[in-house]
Amino acid sequence: MGPPVEALFKDLVGLPEEALHAQTSGMEALWIVALGLPIYAVAGRLVLRWAGKRRFGLQFLLPRGRNYQLGTLIILLACGVLSDVSVKGLEFLGISGQEELTYLGGTVTNIWWVGVIAGIGAVSVLARSAILSELVNSGKESNRATVVLAVVVLVQSITSALTSGWKGAFVFVGLYILVAYVSRTQRIPWAGIVLGLLVYLFIVEPFVATGRQLAETLDIQTTKEKEGVFRELIDQESLIQVGSWKEINIASPFRSIYQLAGEVTRRNTLLQGEWEGLTIGWGLLALVPREFYPDKPPLNVGNFFAQTVGVDLGLVGPEDFVTNVGLTIPFEVIGNYGWLAGILSFGLMGAAWSLLSALLLTSDRLSNHPLTPWMIGISVAFESGVGHFLASVRALAIPIMVAFILAKLLRGKL
Repeated sequence: MGPPVEALFKDLVGLPEEALHAQTSGMEALWIVALGLPIYAVAGRLVLRWAGKRRFGLQFLLPRGRNYQLGTLIILLACGVLSDVSVKGLEFLGISGQEELTYLGGTVTNIWWVGVIAGIGAVSVLARSAILSELVNSGKESNRATVVLAVVVLVQSITSALTSGWKGAFVFVGLYILVAYVSRTQRIPWAGIVLGLLVYLFIVEPFVATGRQLAETLDIQTTKEKEGVFRELIDQESLIQVGSWKEINIASPFRSIYQLAGEVTRRNTLLQGEWEGLTIGWGLLALVPREFYPDKPPLNVGNFFAQTVGVDLGLVGPEDFVTNVGLTIPFEVIGNYGWLAGILSFGLMGAAWSLLSALLLTSDRLSNHPLTPWMIGISVAFESGVGHFLASVRALAIPIMVAFILAKLLRGKL
């Protein structure tokens, strides 16, 4: 959708050359996607059929009814808060088991058990998925106490997003509610989507972009300093920075992936990729716990993409070692092994994602599980590198284990 949307907007605001560039800059990548998507669909369908016949999936994650009980949700949120407080308490005592890579929040875990404590905090994301889903229910379907909790969580999520420096923090809140609504009604709320896009383009995107530019100018190094910058912007009532239609960054939701994918396709051949497996191996090494491999590389493959592809396209400066860009997994594979491998990787993605979805949601409740919005959110990791995606999957282990223990304590009555 990116190229036609961006091209139409650029043409309407009187920028015909930029409109043409928006359409043509990544045309070569379309052939890869056109061949790969049917393979993805077939592989995914075959896996789901297999899972459906075998009652495959984590049954303890299923709620007794439509959603989890209020007590379960409160316990999950409490675990998340306790995890955060514990990590900060350890830092106060001089035990810093995690080191920040950039002010945008990337971390390196130096003490494994501190990483485990921090990982427990991810259970709050599971709770948030189920809680925000309650906002789309009404009448007898609605649990009033859970709705009140959902409003509190919604306000807290938006407040936290304001100082996060991350557009995704805003987007995921809306995404969870959108997915829950579509699952319940089987209708697409076009008016709500248009309103959400306007809020994103006129408020969220310019606000975050302004804050990041100021953070770079001030040479911000930590997330605490970054939060101070964004609080200052809020105090100055600088939420809206757009001055004219031409200043709207219409391409922001699409993250320049079309251009980047086109460039990667042009730079490689049917059977050969310029990186020769470098980034795939890098991503796999980064998954090894630092306890076993102290010298493992940081998982900043996205900046490697920025420096090798983004710089050539003029999207990133050559001295920018903070910005990460996404190619999507198939085009990272192309950069390493060529076009054919990239096309075939769609099949592997379809099978792997369907297997993971069936495992966590079960094939019978793929669309109406309280964790469905969360799973849809995880799928955004396909835009990043192989290592980032696998790290996202690995991070599921601790919160799922916490949910398993809770299910046992509650005798399976989540």
